[in-house]
Amino acid sequence: MRAERSFFICGFIVLLLIIGFGKAHAWKPERPIEFVVPSAPGGGFDKTMRLIEKISREEKLLDVPVTIVNRSGGGGNVALTYLTSRPGDGHTLMVSSTALLANHIVGRSKLTHRDLTPVANMFSDYISAIVVASSPIRDSRVFINQLKKSSDSISFGFCCALGGGNHLAAAMIVKALGGDVRKMRTVVFKGAGETTSAVLGGHIDVASNAASNALGPILDGKMKVIGVAAPKRLGGPLKDVPTWREQNIDAVMALWRNLVAPKGLSTEQIAFWEQLLYKVSQSKQWQEELENNLWNDTFMRSSEMSRYLDEQYEILSSLLTDVGLKK
Repeated sequence: MRAERSFFICGFIVLLLIIGFGKAHAWKPERPIEFVVPSAPGGGFDKTMRLIEKISREEKLLDVPVTIVNRSGGGGNVALTYLTSRPGDGHTLMVSSTALLANHIVGRSKLTHRDLTPVANMFSDYISAIVVASSPIRDSRVFINQLKKSSDSISFGFCCALGGGNHLAAAMIVKALGGDVRKMRTVVFKGAGETTSAVLGGHIDVASNAASNALGPILDGKMKVIGVAAPKRLGGPLKDVPTWREQNIDAVMALWRNLVAPKGLSTEQIAFWEQLLYKVSQSKQWQEELENNLWNDTFMRSSEMSRYLDEQYEILSSLLTDVGLKK
């Protein structure tokens, strides 16, 4: 009897130690969180981060306040430099996309995804060619014919840097039509909102942008999409818009949206954010936003996202070589 009691007491102590060990190594934020956006308010980056903050707050996934910090400039390098100045800080996350890789490939930045901690990929957003409704570029046929005549006959606007996904989507079309991508007329804006305003104001001909960033004016009839760089039609309000592949133009480009953190995060810090962002991705509100914005659900956890970024780096390196931007 005494032996059984001793065995029970020892087992209970071990259980307490295991529970205590788990609690000691669990991590959660202890001070306010900063969600860093590498562009001006109003664009896809900003919208993504504000939605994650909103769902996290409403679903009570965080016990601390969250601040959205817009650090535009340098094609995302201002925000990236800020993030890398906080090694091991699990209280700072940044939303990123193709520019994270492209900036390094074209020599604009010494920093790349290997200088950060991949946390989670949330979705992919295919890029469209968007014009003002009154544009003489009535449809994709006019657009294609004009570019065939001259690579500099159409001005393209996009966010947030040369060599980013928005630029590459337009360059792929020009190149596929036999044009010279170095003669393209391009205007770089700080955010997608600025790009949309420039098209509406007649300052540029075409916005190379995700349609989700201009859905309001599109649905209101003020703007129209003439083609999408997607493997298949996006559906919804754009179900009648052809892909470039349908017109024998091999141009497919998506802006993936992922969350990265400073280098040096612990396994426990990564696990916390992975779980939180997975819960966000499974929420009803998030799923509705995916559908409403024509976003594609491509959620990945840290390790899978890390491999994906390595693959994307090689793909973008090849594309940027083709358009003459790789250093």
